[in-house]
Amino acid sequence: MSHIDNDNDVAKLSEMNAGDLLHYDYRPAQGSSSTSTHTKVSDTFRVVQWNIERGMRLDAIIADLKALNADFIALQELDINCRRSNYVNIPKELSRALQAELYFVCEFEELDSPCRSAQNAVGPQSQPSQDSAAGAGQKAHTGRHFHGNAILSRRATLREATSIPHTTTLHWDEEGLEFNEPRRGYRSALRVRVDAAERTSPQMPPLYIYCCHFEVFCGALTRVRQLADCMADMQRILRLSSVLSNANARQPAFLVAGDLNTMAHGIVRFSRRYANDRLRLLSVGETEACWLQRKVLSRNMQSFERGCCPFSYRYPAYLASRMHQLLFNNKWVWRYVYGFSDAELERMSNVKLCLYDIADKAKSITLDSRDYNGFVRGKFDWLLLSNLKPQPFRTQRGGAQPVDLAALEKCGSISSTSYAAKYLHSIQDGGQDDEARAAAIRPDEASYKYVPEDGYLLFNENYTASDHRGLVMTVSQNSGQPKEVYPEYGAPYTTCRAALGFFLLTRAIPVAAVAFVVYNRLRVAS
Repeated sequence: MSHIDNDNDVAKLSEMNAGDLLHYDYRPAQGSSSTSTHTKVSDTFRVVQWNIERGMRLDAIIADLKALNADFIALQELDINCRRSNYVNIPKELSRALQAELYFVCEFEELDSPCRSAQNAVGPQSQPSQDSAAGAGQKAHTGRHFHGNAILSRRATLREATSIPHTTTLHWDEEGLEFNEPRRGYRSALRVRVDAAERTSPQMPPLYIYCCHFEVFCGALTRVRQLADCMADMQRILRLSSVLSNANARQPAFLVAGDLNTMAHGIVRFSRRYANDRLRLLSVGETEACWLQRKVLSRNMQSFERGCCPFSYRYPAYLASRMHQLLFNNKWVWRYVYGFSDAELERMSNVKLCLYDIADKAKSITLDSRDYNGFVRGKFDWLLLSNLKPQPFRTQRGGAQPVDLAALEKCGSISSTSYAAKYLHSIQDGGQDDEARAAAIRPDEASYKYVPEDGYLLFNENYTASDHRGLVMTVSQNSGQPKEVYPEYGAPYTTCRAALGFFLLTRAIPVAAVAFVVYNRLRVAS
């Protein structure tokens, strides 16, 4: 979509359907006295990923996003004209407040109904009804109500915005009433492209950014298929790029930012609403995020990982990983245990993409539901990189502003004692070089890290602006092959000893039980 909907969005909204796009652009015009002109983005840039919970606390959200000074922002759960978010057009207000270009993809038209709770209210019929005493003082509003995801750029122009419908998803038109959320539409990913013309390096290959929000009312295997939709789209782009350039030396970069809802672990396993496939039992012993890394993203990636000396302390883990991939992560397991066809396995192949999230999959917590007293928590939000590499936050970004730590601390998004605050203080205070800074602080302080330990920093730590923590990361784009920047020991699984111990225990108990039965039978037979 090339036209801008700043002034004609009323007409656009009157005929909007699922999968349609809205385009706002409130960047100052070229030649404006403002500092936020359409400047080019350097090879190193900053990206934010955040589920903003419908935009219900819009002022706090805007304050956080302004302080982060990101080049690109991927957001999920944006409302338009919904009562729960004060009937505000959230995408438009964000674009205006941040002086950014924004593409919004409509996933659902939200239908007003008395079955909707106050938390999910979209119109006057939702609870409490505006005809009742409890709802009498609330603002009345007519019109249609929408919900979706968005990508923003504060500097570069976004090209070729595309909606990618997911091939496997919940049929909301038919099943929405079952969840007390009647709506029309379907889940889809949003993709945009940043061309070389928008970069300081004119020979830099294109950058593709995906914004995803995977289904929550399903099982983990459905979410794997939704990720495969994005991976298949990337593979198609790579094939087309190879044909057009007649060479494979310079590949585009891909960034997948999204709330992947990797939640089917802990007590969620016992819910047929949130975990309704065979993986609720097959993945016992690890979180869904750990399972996704071990089974999907690391599948067939051994050839890109560094070898290991048999006398190294890493060798047992290295050997176990190779044996696991050979015996328990082959196509036969995926076909007969998980129910995936060969075509589906090809769609979710990571070999040419080398997608990875550098975070610890057990210790990086982006959602901790207060409604369940800490029993529903985990890494729900991801930043998957391909041909991109995390960089320290002090890396120069072509004149772009640094993170405003004082503003984040003032609004309560980052506490002064948190890892993020220590890290940012360590690179912003004193102006020392990295080696001197590392020597000047205590070894037990995480802030000595050059690149953040998870690659990204978390903000909205106390969930004051949304029910999800946000992720902010500084990355640089590689102009060659993605395998050149893939982690040499593979993408991290977890270093949490409790998580590793519990995983090994749950795998050892069945083996020990089978061995015990076989031993007893052999003893009786002899």
